[in-house]
Amino acid sequence: DTMVLGPTVMDGNTIVSMGIGFEYGTKILLLHSPLFEQDKEGIEKLTALVKEIDQIDAGRRNRDMNNKTVQELIIQVCCKIDCVETNGSEALRKMRKQTVKRAEGVAQ
Repeated sequence: DTMVLGPTVMDGNTIVSMGIGFEYGTKILLLHSPLFEQDKEGIEKLTALVKEIDQIDAGRRNRDMNNKTVQELIIQVCCKIDCVETNGSEALRKMRKQTVKRAEGVAQ
């Protein structure tokens, strides 16, 4: 179920990744799979939390917030991230992990 830019990679008779190529200016349409529908709520929550982290980071860079305030807000965001259920989804688990790393980067 994975498509990559480049050649198709095979493992015996099994396709590991499906290679695709695009010419300049090619437009593609990506359709949502049943797995996306299952993960949609978590994806939306994590996307909103990334925006919240970006706002905190902007406040930190503009010196609108002191370090203590930034750290407290990041802790609150991390608690919200922890509440996002993955329901066994590897994609959501990875997205949640990336969001935590982003938050930790702002807190440092």
